[in-house]
Amino acid sequence: MPNRPWFPGDDQHRSCYTHKRAPYRLSCGQFRLMLETAEYACEICGREDQKLHIDHDHDRPTRWPRGLVCSGCNKGLKCVDSKRHGHLPTRGITPREPTEAEQRYLSRAEERRLACWPPDAVS
Repeated sequence: MPNRPWFPGDDQHRSCYTHKRAPYRLSCGQFRLMLETAEYACEICGREDQKLHIDHDHDRPTRWPRGLVCSGCNKGLKCVDSKRHGHLPTRGITPREPTEAEQRYLSRAEERRLACWPPDAVS
């Protein structure tokens, strides 16, 4: 396991508050699995030296977590989500189409969502 300032050891980490609170309600085990799946790096740009944020789709009622991304990629996804959901530009967020890397990430995230929550299981 890499030694990251935001993931200090096997038995504890500082972000329990983030992943346990609504809307995520992830257990430590689920969060660790997300970190392992992401290989402790941003799932879009691959940077390992950044704090990772839980990315989620703002437009779904479940607000399911899509993955872990760095701050820069998280801001980019806000612009992409705004475009996908037809939102107007607000607070420095200009809707735009996804880059190739963002589109690959979003496709993988949708595949994971369907594997965990089939369409008939989500209202």
